[in-house]
Amino acid sequence: MQKKRLSTIRLTETAPKETSLKLPAAEKRTRTRIQAALAAKVTIKDRTDNQAACFHGRTIDLHEEGARIILNSPLPLSSSVDIRFGPSRRYGDFQAEASPLWTHPSCEDGGFQTGLRFLKIEAAYLPALKKILEDYKLLDTGFAMLVQTIHQNLRGIKELFDDFDREDNEEKNRIDFIETNKRDIFERLDGYFNRVWEIIKGFEKDRYIIHQDYYQQVLGYLLLDLIETNRHVYRKPLGYSGDYTMMNYIYDYHRDNYLGKSSYEKLINNYTCNIPISCSNIKRKDFLKERILRTSQRKDGAGILSVGSGPARELTELLKEGKINKPLVFKCLDPEKLALDYIESTINGIDPLKKRTLSIEYICKNVISLIRDRELKKTLQNQDFIYAFGIFDYLSDRIASKLTGELVQLLANEGELIIFNISSRKNTYRAYYELLGEWNMIHRVEEQMLAWTEEMNGLTKVKFEELPGDSNYLCLSITKTTPEKLSLKPFQLKQEMK
Repeated sequence: MQKKRLSTIRLTETAPKETSLKLPAAEKRTRTRIQAALAAKVTIKDRTDNQAACFHGRTIDLHEEGARIILNSPLPLSSSVDIRFGPSRRYGDFQAEASPLWTHPSCEDGGFQTGLRFLKIEAAYLPALKKILEDYKLLDTGFAMLVQTIHQNLRGIKELFDDFDREDNEEKNRIDFIETNKRDIFERLDGYFNRVWEIIKGFEKDRYIIHQDYYQQVLGYLLLDLIETNRHVYRKPLGYSGDYTMMNYIYDYHRDNYLGKSSYEKLINNYTCNIPISCSNIKRKDFLKERILRTSQRKDGAGILSVGSGPARELTELLKEGKINKPLVFKCLDPEKLALDYIESTINGIDPLKKRTLSIEYICKNVISLIRDRELKKTLQNQDFIYAFGIFDYLSDRIASKLTGELVQLLANEGELIIFNISSRKNTYRAYYELLGEWNMIHRVEEQMLAWTEEMNGLTKVKFEELPGDSNYLCLSITKTTPEKLSLKPFQLKQEMK
């Protein structure tokens, strides 16, 4: 089948113009309208058949006296309705009695646009409406226009991908279609998200949250609700974004595999798994595979401790590849039992001959236990290699410093500790994973990580490792060594970095 490019997609640089609507006189108001994308539920009141009819959709714009909404089916104009917006984490619920003024099909959005006039608003709901309207006045104009532009372009991409799906249901052809068109789309999305971050990165907390809420309202359906990877990050079923399931998404759908039912879902999931931070996770895994292999080859019965193991793909992939062929004692420490169960299940499914030299232990403990639990620390002494990722990105400098010291104490002589932390120097995609998905991490520079080592007794050598290729992670290496082999002390390394 001939590859088809999306030559008809117009990725515009300006905000979309609002469609001109011929509204009844009652709908033409002088009140300032705000663009809002709150979830909406409309219920018809006083049905003669005693059955309430519900309609679902979202707001398009909002003002003090009414709203314009998009619904999944036309709303009868002769009815009185209850309308509910939300729930919104910022504003809570808003509910009002309203009267439909007009309704017509919407070519742009699909479904049916409806204009509503508020008839009655309970006093308890007035603060929510007031807060929504006040927040809109604080929005940066360039930010709001850019977000609307992103929404318009994503909607156009989705429509064309959905059109292709209706024409062709062969999976191979759909993948070819994505492969043919994704480069241009990804480059444009990169530019959008980088520009969003440049606008918002200096905002104070309250202003940041206002813009984040608007950003999620406008883009949420297209980038969160429909997209499994982003939806998982945003909803945090295990309490944090980068859990073992999300890591597996990145590992499994980084290259040739595609996640999602529709072509559009596959496209955006693939984008999520290929932004720089996701690619850096792949590089980090491959780096650790090499270090684990080097440690296991250097010494029979080498001891390795993984702190915050997640799915431990760096270990399970080596086992599946048959590369662990010398005795190895491996300990997985993670606070999430489901993650440890996943590792155990994966290893149980590996050919016994490929794991015959492995001794593994699963420790379900919070990583802070390494600071407080003396008995735990006794069982973890004399490790030849310790590594921690997905942990320090969430710790304060005080706790990170204490934990670093405790991990160094667990090393055998000449043992190495590797700590990863996301870098603050390469962070423009935070508009995607943080502002949109609320994957909040502490971005750091080398000097901040180096400060964790300042109170050590000097029997260590400290350096930063470079991961192959461009990486969003800083990799701090600390080796426990004898005084005569000591190379650089922390303050010396600081001077060299300058």
